[in-house]
Amino acid sequence: MSNARNLADIVTGNFDVPLGALDNVPPSNDASALTTGTLGTSRLPAGSVLQVVSNVTPTAYVSYDGNHIATNLEATITPSSASSKILVLMNPSISVNGSGGSNATCLTLVKRNNSNVYHTYYRNYDYSGAGVYISIPIFLSVLDSPNTTSPALYRFEFALQNGSNAQLNPDGGYSSVTLLEIAA
Repeated sequence: MSNARNLADIVTGNFDVPLGALDNVPPSNDASALTTGTLGTSRLPAGSVLQVVSNVTPTAYVSYDGNHIATNLEATITPSSASSKILVLMNPSISVNGSGGSNATCLTLVKRNNSNVYHTYYRNYDYSGAGVYISIPIFLSVLDSPNTTSPALYRFEFALQNGSNAQLNPDGGYSSVTLLEIAA
């Protein structure tokens, strides 16, 4: 049969789905059986996106516990398989103020359920002694292997290493986090 004929059959609804394509759906002559079985993700190739979770936050100031500044730039995803990878995409915007004569340094962290997954430093050196101000839009991309099917909370945190204060979304903008479950 030609491709044109196959397409015409699909458009008019005059076709049958091969039984092998529905190997995990209970056999039935009733079309509603499709809703009672699970088509699942086992047939998707490695690298396929299985689910996406996203969150946007307009938070300005955030809480400081003496070590890290925890933000509400976070999202939770529940992997469908322990072998899945999670692609974490974050775009926080932070500012760090140095006081006169000191450098401004900030440690940024991506955490999964309070465990560090990724970190990096941002520094601005105060060569003039007048104090410095860093406003940094950041794009973080981390591929994590949580090895679980339990909910995984990914959060952005930062720590003021040197300077007088730090802030998320200093100009009143927005930051976002997107989590993609990737089939292994």
